[in-house]
Amino acid sequence: MSESRPKERMLPMDVVDMGEVRVKIQQALTEVSKVVVGYQDVLQKILIAVLCDAHVLLEGMPGLAKTVTAKTFAQVLGCSFKRIQ
Repeated sequence: MSESRPKERMLPMDVVDMGEVRVKIQQALTEVSKVVVGYQDVLQKILIAVLCDAHVLLEGMPGLAKTVTAKTFAQVLGCSFKRIQ
């Protein structure tokens, strides 16, 4: 006898205007870019990870704005920020 797996519950989705989503994403990137300059590709990848509910590990030499980037994203997106070392 095989065990049945519980069915995943699907949450109802509202109709989403993708144009509006695109505008909100661009606004977020624009706001972060006002503080973190020169890392547009990295900022886009971080935002993609956040939208996908994924994790991000920022690595690099001291002074390359890793903490500032994370803190700024948290402020722009209305999230909390805590630094772990």
